[in-house]
Amino acid sequence: MYECPNCGQNLKFDIARQQMHCDYCDTVMDPYAITEKHTAREVMDPAYTGATDENGKAKPVETMQVHIYTCPQCGGEIVGDVNEAMVFCSFCGASTPLNERMTSIRRPEIIIPFQKTKEDCAREYKKLLNKAMFAPKELKDPKNISGFRAIYMPYWVYDFTRNAAITYSGKHCYHRGNYDYTDHYKVTTNISMEYNGVNYDASSSFSDNLSQAISPYEAKAAKPFTTAFMSGFYADTMDVEPSVYEKEAKDIVCDHAADIVMQNQRSRAYTVEKDSVKRAIDPKTNKSILAMFPVWFMSYKTTDKKGKERVLYSVINGQTGKAAADIPVDLRKYLIGSLILAIPLFIVFNLFLQFRPMILAIAAAAISILCMISLGAQASQIAAKEMGSDDAGLSSINKRNKEYKQALKTREKWEAKSIWKANAIFFFVPLVLCALLVLIKPVQDYYYYVAVIISGVCDCFMLTDIMRRYNKLASRPLPQFKKKGGDDSANINGNI
Repeated sequence: MYECPNCGQNLKFDIARQQMHCDYCDTVMDPYAITEKHTAREVMDPAYTGATDENGKAKPVETMQVHIYTCPQCGGEIVGDVNEAMVFCSFCGASTPLNERMTSIRRPEIIIPFQKTKEDCAREYKKLLNKAMFAPKELKDPKNISGFRAIYMPYWVYDFTRNAAITYSGKHCYHRGNYDYTDHYKVTTNISMEYNGVNYDASSSFSDNLSQAISPYEAKAAKPFTTAFMSGFYADTMDVEPSVYEKEAKDIVCDHAADIVMQNQRSRAYTVEKDSVKRAIDPKTNKSILAMFPVWFMSYKTTDKKGKERVLYSVINGQTGKAAADIPVDLRKYLIGSLILAIPLFIVFNLFLQFRPMILAIAAAAISILCMISLGAQASQIAAKEMGSDDAGLSSINKRNKEYKQALKTREKWEAKSIWKANAIFFFVPLVLCALLVLIKPVQDYYYYVAVIISGVCDCFMLTDIMRRYNKLASRPLPQFKKKGGDDSANINGNI
């Protein structure tokens, strides 16, 4: 809490003003003009890894004292103001007072203050949902907007450099007489590259697919960290080491740099493989620093068809306004929309195209096979999402558990078995009917049309199951973090 020098009330960072503001007496102050409540201290602690100097050696890092609130049900942690009443965990939906404690956490080096207000957040969220034709109406309810909370999420920011001569493979192909020739070369060129601000989230509670969907952040706009910017906001805590995303960040840099190198006049004289150039570039990780980036965050609690609680997340980049969300499909809207689309298609096909009954039966069987292939792919995706293996940060923590890999395989088998059990009859019926028609070859078309209708009904059941499982992929199980958590915004309930 930062006391107003004029009235003693709480100063908070005002997004519109980009200054500290007192709601009571209207005092405005520069965030850097305020003395921080807890002075940072420099430590060399193995618990705070990842800080390196210009030579790549470990260096001391600064820590700060903060109030952390922990959810007793999921273990979620959130940094907040001591005067805030933390009574709801949005990551798991628990309506229970969160446990409070004072502790030291690693102090970020830079921060991007919130640029987008809650009004901006509302507009971007509406734009996103307007594009989702089959989204449940509950998500479009205006009261959901009030559920957004401003949270600072921890990010690792990487800088890469390479100033050296690189050598990569090139070749020149030509035709002479009756022969084709290929000359192979070693191409050498000097490069001087510097990439700054490549960023990835440093929290296992922040899903990679959401954090990457609202990226990038413009790290050049970051400011030196001061806790004043966080006054009136929540913040998540870092629990993912910088090494987890370093290779992925380096791959992005190599890919972009390789495109530039291949456009070089020397490279254009040869046929050059991009992978060869990327391997040659091999940039050096100059440094990785911890940052706090702004995210508008909302949770929506729901239940699946079995009555199990799940959660949907919506996030908006607090700097650029870019939005992303877990958006399921309303099955009723989907079925009505499919029927409306099917009617004109039926009329067009009936007027301009003619299909033999046997072709229709084969098409129905083919659709059945495609549906089962799609369901099989969903089994792996669902298992990965339910177990957290689709998120590099969360997966890096889970892999410390020796039983994790076996549990993931077991979950994949269970999902596959569940799909097979639910769809086996709908899968086999079209195939069997098609095979019988091929073998028996009945004279009357009546038999073909009956088989096509039965097969079509089976395919509809399989397509509906695909959408149900898509909804499972679009939502998330209630989390069980080892140490992570969220805000107090998951106070809206619904069903999908």
